[in-house]
Parts: sequence; C-alpha cells; structure tokens
Amino acid sequence: GAAQLGQAACLLRTGQWQEAHDLFVKTAAAEPLLRHRAYTGLALLWVRLGELDAALSALDRALEADPTDLYAQYLRGRCMRLLGQGGAAAALQAALRQRDDFVFAIAEMALVEEARARDLPFGERAEALLAARRYADRAVQLATPRPELFALQGLEAFFAADPAAASVAFTRAREAATDERGRAFAKGALAVV
Repeated sequence: GAAQLGQAACLLRTGQWQEAHDLFVKTAAAEPLLRHRAYTGLALLWVRLGELDAALSALDRALEADPTDLYAQYLRGRCMRLLGQGGAAAALQAALRQRDDFVFAIAEMALVEEARARDLPFGERAEALLAARRYADRAVQLATPRPELFALQGLEAFFAADPAAASVAFTRAREAATDERGRAFAKGALAVV
C-alpha cells in the first residue's frame, strides 16, 4: 500500500505518467485506507498534464474518502483558481482552518486574492490587493527562502502600490535564484519597479 504510493510518486516525479497513473488507480482500488492519498496523487498527475477537470474529479474522490485531506483541499483550490472557477478561496480556507501555516495554501490564497482584485471595479481593488500582499508576506515568513515566494511577494507588493517593499522582495528573489531564468525575471521586475 504505502510502498506502492511511494513508487507511484517516484514515477510521477520522473515523468512516467502512464505507470504512475496505473499504480495510483491500483492502490486506490486495493487499499481503502489509502484511497484518499492515491486519488490525490492521481490529481497531481492530472495537474502536471494540464488536465484540470480530470484533476478535480480525482480530488472529489479523494475528499469523499477523507474530507480532511489537507493537500487535496489545497490542490482543489489551486485547480479551481486555474480554471477561473469560484470556490477556490473556500477550498483553500478549509485547508488553512486545519493548519494555518500551510505555506502552499497561503501562497495560493495570495494568487486567489490577486485574481479577485482583477475582477473588481478599479476603485474596489485595494482590499483584495492588500489581502494578496498579506498572504504573500506570510508565505515568505513561514517558508525557507525560495525565489518563487520572494517573486510572489514582490508582485503582490507592487500590485498593492508599495514599490519599496516590491524592490526588496525582487532583490531577495534575484539573490536566491538558482538559475539564469529566475535571476533574469527578478532583474526585469526590479527594472519595472
């Protein structure tokens, strides 16, 4: 059971999609106590393949098996945001009610609030943009230094009209970047700020 899930996760990381899929499905059928994890793994596979509707179906089954599966709730919120569906914030809040320091869900909430701000009339965007910034700041505060979180923090500070904070975050993103693409993004962002 658990060994099969570990093997399926390794197959997923190495891009062996069909083998990972088959092992997740086999585990879900054979191991009722691990069903939620198998379906969550299957959902992650679908996300990586860009099949977000299939991922949501797998997440429905995962949450049916275990409504408290933290990662499934987070992944559901992420998929819903990427599909532009309502309910992303509610799914992420369900995860955060269980664990308020879950960095993935916190960072995703920043993106949900940013998307919400874009849908609001110009004069009503400030509250959502400030919420996005607070979520990004919290994610950076909780996580080990990661360039993508610094970049998110910089973007949210920029959108919240705080160029000084955006500059600091993008500088940290540039310094933490491990590849030229990450450094180039941060340099370009600093130039815009």
